[in-house]
Amino acid sequence: RYLRENEVSSKLAIRVQRQAKARFGDDGKIARADVGAFQLLSESLQKQLHREVCEPKLVLHPFFRMMRNVDVSWFEDFLSTVVQIEVARGDDDIFFAGRTATSAAYLVCGTVSYMQEP
Repeated sequence: RYLRENEVSSKLAIRVQRQAKARFGDDGKIARADVGAFQLLSESLQKQLHREVCEPKLVLHPFFRMMRNVDVSWFEDFLSTVVQIEVARGDDDIFFAGRTATSAAYLVCGTVSYMQEP
């Protein structure tokens, strides 16, 4: 209804509807932000959970493995203040042409296709 009321082109409306429909039925990974119960946990328990989820993935990279081994305190602080897990789904835009980067991405699984459309 929103698309019709705002006179969105048929071509775009079809793309929007397909993606929305696919995502409603998506059984893929769940993002931490999608689990409301995590907000009820104490800060220390949230940090512990975050570390247990992130650390195994980060230490696969030689730099992060070395930093954990050199300074565990720094590594724990890094995990709790800098590292975020983002769940991207098919057709999500991760990078945008012409925008200044504000973060870095470390791909843990899956593939990324880089395309620039005019």
